[in-house]
Amino acid sequence: MSVVLQVIVSLMESLAWNYIGVIYEDNSYGVGNYQELKKLTHRRDICIAFKFAISITNGIVSPEQMKTAIRSLISHSESRIVGLVVFASTKTAEILLNIADNLKLRLGMIFSEGSSDIGTRTLERFSIAKGAFYSSPPMFHFESFSGHWERILTNKTIFNEEAASNPWLANVVSKFISCNAHNESCSARENAMNFNVYEGYAVLATIVHAKILKDLHRDSCGGQNGMCSEMNNTLTNSAFKLIKRGRRTHVSGEDTPNDLNLPFAIQFTDTVDVRINGNKPEYEVYHFRDCVERIGEACLELVSTINSL
Repeated sequence: MSVVLQVIVSLMESLAWNYIGVIYEDNSYGVGNYQELKKLTHRRDICIAFKFAISITNGIVSPEQMKTAIRSLISHSESRIVGLVVFASTKTAEILLNIADNLKLRLGMIFSEGSSDIGTRTLERFSIAKGAFYSSPPMFHFESFSGHWERILTNKTIFNEEAASNPWLANVVSKFISCNAHNESCSARENAMNFNVYEGYAVLATIVHAKILKDLHRDSCGGQNGMCSEMNNTLTNSAFKLIKRGRRTHVSGEDTPNDLNLPFAIQFTDTVDVRINGNKPEYEVYHFRDCVERIGEACLELVSTINSL
C-alpha cells in the first residue's frame, strides 16, 4: 500500500470528507491508485459516489472528455459530493483546473503526487485552485542552485556570457520558450521562477553520481590527478564495476551544499532504489492559500508532514 494513498485518506478524514468523487487517468498510475483508494475508503466508511477515468493519448488528455467529466460531476444528482480526489499528471491537472474554473465547479480538491510540481504560477490562474491540497514527496530546495539559474535566465548579459562557453544552454532553453534565446527581447523569466518539486531530487542525483565517480577515482587511481587507465577502462568496458562501486557509495550532509542544511544520508538498498535517511518526512501535504508571511500573495503552504502511518 503506497504512502500517498494513506496520506490522502487521512487527509479526507481530517477534512470530514465522507462522500467524494475521483477523477483519474486511464493508465497504470491512475487506475492502480483508484483501485487501492477504493479498498481503503471502503474500510474507512468513505463513499466514492462518482468516478471518471480520463483517456490519455500520446500523453495528452482530451479537453472535451474533461468537460464531460466535470459536467457529470456538477450534475451528480445524489447527495452532495464534498470533495474530489485527482490522480493525474501535472498537465492533466492543469487542464482539469482550467475547465473546472470555466464551468464554475466549486469543490474541495486533493491532488496526488503525480501533479505535485504544478507550481504556484500555474495555480494562480485558476480561482478554483485556491484551497486545494497537494500531496508531495519531501521538497529539497537548494537556494544556491535556484539563485544561480535565476540570475542566468533573467539577466540577458549573464545569459549570453554563460551561453558563449556553453552552447548546450541556449539549445535547451530554446525548447521551453517560443523565441530565440539569444535575442534581446527574448526572456526565460517565467520558466526560471516556477519551482519544481523534482528539482531538488535532480540535484541530489547529480551529487550521488559525482560521489560515485569520486570514490571510483580514489579506488582506481590512488590519488593521482586526472583520469587513470584503470578508471577509464571501468567506465568504458566494465559497467558492472561502476554499479558495484555505486552500491557501496554513501552520501552524507558533508558531501552536499551547505544551503541544504539537513542532517541526512543517501545510500543504495539491495535493489536499484536509493534510500534517503535523516531528518526528512516520507511525505508532505501542501495547501494552496493566502501566504502566511507574504501579504497579498498565494502560496503552497506546508500544512502536514508524514513520517509513517
